This record gives sequence, structure tokens and C-alpha cells, in this order.
Amino acid sequence: MKTIVCLAIAAFLFSSCEKEILVEDHTLTGVSEKYLDEGLVACWKFDEATGKYFYNETSSLLKGQKYGATWVTGVAGSALKYDGVNDYAKVSGINPHMLGDMTEGSISIWFRYADSLDNGSKPIQPLMYVGKSDTTGNDDCFIIEIGHNDPQNSTLYFTWIRNGELPLCFSSAQNLTPETWYHFVGMVGDHVNDYGQNNTGYLNGVEMTDRTYNYGDPFTKVFFKMYPSGELQNIWFGYGKTRDSHTPDFEFLAGVVDEIRIYNRPLTSQEVLTLYQQGNQNVPPVISLQVSGGPFYTEPTDITATAIATDPDGSVVRVEFYLDGVLRFSDLAAPYKFKFTGIMAGNHTILVKAIDNAGFSSETSRVINVRAQH
Repeated sequence: MKTIVCLAIAAFLFSSCEKEILVEDHTLTGVSEKYLDEGLVACWKFDEATGKYFYNETSSLLKGQKYGATWVTGVAGSALKYDGVNDYAKVSGINPHMLGDMTEGSISIWFRYADSLDNGSKPIQPLMYVGKSDTTGNDDCFIIEIGHNDPQNSTLYFTWIRNGELPLCFSSAQNLTPETWYHFVGMVGDHVNDYGQNNTGYLNGVEMTDRTYNYGDPFTKVFFKMYPSGELQNIWFGYGKTRDSHTPDFEFLAGVVDEIRIYNRPLTSQEVLTLYQQGNQNVPPVISLQVSGGPFYTEPTDITATAIATDPDGSVVRVEFYLDGVLRFSDLAAPYKFKFTGIMAGNHTILVKAIDNAGFSSETSRVINVRAQH
């Protein structure tokens, strides 16, 4: 058993799926081992770090095998990295009742992905896919994926497909950032949040209250029980598809997947936060921002933004410069500096984001006011 370290206040011991973790910004508030284990059907930590097999921590069942994927450092311990070409991992021969009897539950996953959506080389980035086969189509399946046949779309999708139709599919309201670690929990059940809704999602410990529904609504309740017996025989990681009109072919993930848990019950918001804290052992970068001139500017104006970025437990790999939410420049080495030119009248936000070698990030911003010429 490993130890959970919390910089905020306290330390706690958790379930068999726990690791040594470091938390910077939150305090663990007493979610006990009993409750983190309650209803846990499967837990793949991917901490084997060698060999071709990975194991379910809750029982001897649901052993998986990797095909081409490589062992790398994960959010805690090791993880599996997929090349986007032909790598995948698979858990096969699932007892139909193991998932098929579940009318509600939660799925927790850590991941990061490479920037192959923006260059148009992939219609989706599949993280986790549950179905009968990888050759007989997708009439009945479940998938968590990034993107949806649009190079500008890198939102996260939580999708259930039955008879080729989608009773439930919601996505994050914002695009995700490549090479950045994310923790996602999707859940379905009766009254899973304070709004009395029957499904929801959490990203990095925070409920996605602004999620977008492509099919279904917040009160739709569908889980593995809706599929006919025998349809849920396999689980793939780094491999999958949606329905034929979106992705006629199975796709491969270019990225890393780690720490997957399946529960037969909805988690509480505190339990989700605790799972996020468990994996967030990395100390994110520290970043500050300085801007030239001011406090008053007149259009058109040029402003130089200078970022000071350091990483306590690794290295800063790049600093990104944004103006009003649009990425304008990525600086790969210190000193981190960029000149925004021709800024016109109005209130504008300059934001800088530092990304470290583990894919974690920190950001800070400054609002500036540019006055019109008279």
C-alpha cells in the first residue's frame, strides 16, 4: 500500500487502487477507504510497467493485454501510450452479467492526447470503447472519445449507442488541450447531482455544468443494462468508433490512458474530487505575467507579454500566449515573451499558460483596456 500526500492539510490511506499522490490546491475531506471501494467493479492502474498484460485490481477477472502500446510514466506510476497507428489494449471475454446487470454507475479515466485532430489526420481520438466486436459494427456500444469529425473540434464525448441510435451523448463545452493530463468521470443514475439530473460528467474534479447534449438530456438514464446479453464482450483502450455516419472505421488513439475505474453506482462530488486528487501527484508549473506599457493604451497598440515560468518537480516544455482566447504563439524556451501587435479599442484578455513535461499546466491572465483614438 502506498501513501497519499496532501500539501493542503492531511494524509489518508485509500483503496487497493491507490498510489503515492501529491495534491497542491485541495484538502482531502475524509472520503474513507470503504466508500472509495464500494461498488468498484474494475480498476486498471496500468502499474505493471513491463510485459504485455495488465490486471484488474478488484479481482482476478478482467485481465487485459496490450498490443503494441508502450509503457510510459503516467499520472501516478506507469501508463500505456498509444501511437495512433495500430496500438491498442483489450480486455476480452467479459462475463455478460459483470457489466450487463448495471443500471447505473460511474466511469473514471485519466488521459492525454496528441495533437492529431487539429491537423485532420484523425476524425476522433478513442479513449475507451465497450462492445461486442471490432469488426461487426457498432449498433450497440459505449465510447469515450475526443473530437467528432471536425479538425476544430477537440471536445470530450460521453456516448451511448443502442441499435445504431444515440439515446445519450454529451460533450464538454470547451475544446481540450493536447499533451495535457485530464481526469474525467461520467456517471448515470437517479438524481446524481444537486439538480436532480440522471447523468453528468466531471472534468478535473469539477462538474461539467455547461456540458452540451448532442442526444438525450440531463434526465436521460441509460447504462450497460440496456444492451442485450452478450453485446458487451470486450473493452478496448486507445481504440474504437462511434456510429457509421460519424466514423465508419475503427480509429486508434495517439495519446496515453491511465487509472481506469468502473463503479456500479454514481459517485458523489467529493468522491470524484478525491479520485482527481489521487492522480494529481504532479506539482503544476508556477507562472506569472508582466505586460509592457499601461495602465492606459490607445488603439492601435502593441503590447509585449513576458511570462516567468518554473516547474518545481520537472521542467517547463512550453508557454502559450493567448489574446481573447485565441492562441497566438507558443514559446519553447525562456525567456518566454511575445509581442501582440495592432490591438484595437476594447477590453482584452492576455493569458499565458505554462505546460510541464508531465502534461500539467497553470495559467494566469491580465485584462487590459485599449481606448479609441479621438
